[in-house]
Amino acid sequence: MNQISKKQINFFKYRIGFKTINDIIKKIFDQALFFIISLFLGLLLPLYPGDWSPEVIVINGTTGKQGSVESLKLIAISTGMQPIGEVNGFSGSTKITNINIPEESPILFQARYKGATYNKMVPPAPIFRSKPVEITVYETITDISTLDIKSVIQITRESNSLRFLKVYIFNNSISPPRSYVPDKSLEIFIPESAENIRGQYTQADSKMGIPLALEKGVVGRKFDRAVLPGQSDLMITYDIKANPEDVLKIEDKILFEKENSKIFLLNPPEMKIRIDGVSQTDQLIEKGPEGMMGVKLSYINKSATIEIRGGKPIEREVAQERRVVNGTIFVNWINSTYGVLAIIGILFSLSFLFVFNQK
Repeated sequence: MNQISKKQINFFKYRIGFKTINDIIKKIFDQALFFIISLFLGLLLPLYPGDWSPEVIVINGTTGKQGSVESLKLIAISTGMQPIGEVNGFSGSTKITNINIPEESPILFQARYKGATYNKMVPPAPIFRSKPVEITVYETITDISTLDIKSVIQITRESNSLRFLKVYIFNNSISPPRSYVPDKSLEIFIPESAENIRGQYTQADSKMGIPLALEKGVVGRKFDRAVLPGQSDLMITYDIKANPEDVLKIEDKILFEKENSKIFLLNPPEMKIRIDGVSQTDQLIEKGPEGMMGVKLSYINKSATIEIRGGKPIEREVAQERRVVNGTIFVNWINSTYGVLAIIGILFSLSFLFVFNQK
């Protein structure tokens, strides 16, 4: 890795609009550490099949008083998202009796309130199972302009394709806290030529990523998840066939972001990128981690035809496919330990680009 300059070290002292980079890295590591600790506790203190009668307490994070839910589901994660219990709406607290627990399985509590889903996972160890399960819900809003949204697109040159990673960071800092629930699905623009499309959404304070179906909408792919108070992260990957010696032209649109431009990370940095018909491109000269080049492109009426060419292909390790829940999620680096480190690198790059952009 290249030596980090004094200027890059100073990035840690800046804010990128809503969180320091230290806060973001801490969140990623906290999530990884949570799973590691849970795994070892599950191995050291295994729980065998049997009955469980958890007490569930609901708090309304908007009012600070007792809350209510419209429904509550209990799901065993290690057995293909197997439902093991369901409770109708209640307020305050309730005790669920005689839930049959699959062997050594984390249990996901999934509460619904006013169109938003709130997840709470209980690891497979007595230290967690013996405590009441607390779930916090919030009142809702439908105005997306109340959210702070940052985004970046990383483009990686591969042997016969370009791999795109779109990262959206939603910060919901409304006071008093409320969840954003769209009155209609938001849409993420993905070109028609895209292949191997996968999405993952991590809600604020969640310990697990949610796989997304990303169904087709009117002009893009549907994203209909609530944005809870705090920071939530959306990651979408897809491939587009392209040779390094050819010029690839793709369309891109800004559908809900306020700024009429986007930041691209180029890997390798020798790749050339420009918007067709626009003479000026803002290039961020300094390179971020792993030598990636940052380029800011201004769109015309929130739409652009982008030209990409050149660059030596980056070798990518092909990971073994992993089955989770009812499908496949991020069979590449995103669901591996290497993936956690790669995401931290991208978030570092985001911090660098956002800070540089504000100067």
